[in-house]
Amino acid sequence: MALAKVLKFFTVHVDGQGGVGEYEEIKLPDIEMEMKDYIGGGMISPVKIDMGLKALETELTGGGWLPDVLATMGQRTLDGVPIMFLGSVQNDASGAIDAVEIHMRGRIEKAERDNAKQGDIGKQKFKFTLAYYKEIWNGAVKVELDPLNFICIIGGQDVYAEHKKNIGLG
Repeated sequence: MALAKVLKFFTVHVDGQGGVGEYEEIKLPDIEMEMKDYIGGGMISPVKIDMGLKALETELTGGGWLPDVLATMGQRTLDGVPIMFLGSVQNDASGAIDAVEIHMRGRIEKAERDNAKQGDIGKQKFKFTLAYYKEIWNGAVKVELDPLNFICIIGGQDVYAEHKKNIGLG
């Protein structure tokens, strides 16, 4: 019998701060190709041409007040705020447990704050634009995206290795 791997536990650390209980949810980045329509002579329909990746974003939803995270909004560099997600994923059919690490770097684009009400925990949501993303399962890198350094590794393959070599970067 096969079952889905389920995220059982996680922590999030922003700029070295955080841990148990501060974050309720993380919206991991969509990894999406930037495609451009191309239609040439003799073609009956356009085809999509690979033009790299679309911008990466993540969102964190925290419970309560998170002034240290809000303070990182002043970061002026594209990759100035490190974000680390640590998760424990389990397949209940086999009992197998996997360690998931996701390392991101970026900066806050938007801080969405809840109403302040006495006695209410409230929520804060932070939207980050990312300049770096790395996903590791049980110590093996599955995805590494670093647009500033022309790195796009997916499933252990450097997708743009030949292009980098051709333009003197590889």
